[in-house]
Amino acid sequence: MKKKHFLLVISVLFLPTLIQGKNDQKVFQNEKTNRGIYIELFGASNLIGLSYDSRLNPTSNWGYRVGISYYKNGNSKLTGSNSNSAIFSPLEINYLLGKKKSKLELGVGTSLGLYKENTSFAGSQKIFGYYLFSNIGYRYQAKKGLLFRTGISPSFSFKGKHGLEKNTFFYPYISLGYSF
Repeated sequence: MKKKHFLLVISVLFLPTLIQGKNDQKVFQNEKTNRGIYIELFGASNLIGLSYDSRLNPTSNWGYRVGISYYKNGNSKLTGSNSNSAIFSPLEINYLLGKKKSKLELGVGTSLGLYKENTSFAGSQKIFGYYLFSNIGYRYQAKKGLLFRTGISPSFSFKGKHGLEKNTFFYPYISLGYSF
């Protein structure tokens, strides 16, 4: 008897969710997920990067970002090397607050990459590394057309073999792209 009551309660609790899910599928067939591609200067890209951004579904404020970035510097603060460069990928989960084209963007992610360091005493070496970042900023995104982002990106890493940031840094960022 307890098993039947349990199943009845579970059915009553989850039936509205199942019905709403079917209604959402009909809405999703008529709407397209808001996506965009943009070039980012600084921030999680460090120097310059290209990223693809998408909402999880047409009605969701939750989204993700996948990108590729390039960095080059004459001096490394990490090892005291003469020069370093990197190709890495920022991966982020983000949330947009706002109902129209202008929104507050909040995100958290990691940047994984292959870093090449050239030193005068040890030659060249390649290192896998990561750092964690967050984004707090403004986003203007039309359904189709202009995508603009600006804000600040605090970054840090846990102490460890592959952690790149020894301290917390606050990098500003600016992005310009196309929404489709």
